[in-house]
Amino acid sequence: MNSISFPATSILGLDKKIAVILAPVMPVWDCGQFCEPLISLLTRRGFDVTVIDTLSITTTPDLGVSLQQLKGALSFITNGRPFLIGGVALGGALAQKLSCELPNIDRVISISGPTFPNQELDTKLSTLVDSLEAKNLDVAMNQLYDWLPPKNSYEQRAPRIDKNAFSDAINRMKAGFSILRQIDARESIKEFKGKTLLMVGELSQMVSKENLLENYHSPTYTASIIRNAGMRPWQDNEKLSYKTVENWL
Repeated sequence: MNSISFPATSILGLDKKIAVILAPVMPVWDCGQFCEPLISLLTRRGFDVTVIDTLSITTTPDLGVSLQQLKGALSFITNGRPFLIGGVALGGALAQKLSCELPNIDRVISISGPTFPNQELDTKLSTLVDSLEAKNLDVAMNQLYDWLPPKNSYEQRAPRIDKNAFSDAINRMKAGFSILRQIDARESIKEFKGKTLLMVGELSQMVSKENLLENYHSPTYTASIIRNAGMRPWQDNEKLSYKTVENWL
């Protein structure tokens, strides 16, 4: 299992709360750098944090199999103890879907993770998968990075992938986007009895408020729209992202 526990925390600290964060679709695992602000915040609030490279656990584009694989990894990490499950984009969608799958999940936090893919998001994911099927990694990467910033804002250049990593990158991204297209967590979120926080960017070009439950009211459910943010709220509006999670915790 390719996962990472950060030195500031220890899964063996039985007096600590546990948080597990699932990574988004990324061509190459970045060892948790994608969620450093969230790791720092949770650690300060007394959590042991483990970050999982989702695409090293989910070895197939089949959603049912992927969920079973993740449940096995999460059960091993938490050993029956209550835990917060979080995730970004694909990871956030999976966190929502898994919310009722393990009895020891007591909180869910999803950042830019869709509860379900509407037609617009599905079309964009399909475009990415088609490029990856055709082995056009650069095309898929450039398109993805065009969609990550807020609408009508800055441009973001896609990182270059080493030629030796091309095949693995294509397979990881193709599987990840294929899984994301299948996730519909609307019933899971309604059935989940713990606290839920879903954050999406106000100006997101991919996952937006259109991908959350509409007009859903529950004392344990919070949907937060982060102003002036795209798919990366912490990058686009760091102050409000911190405040939103702090208040929810």
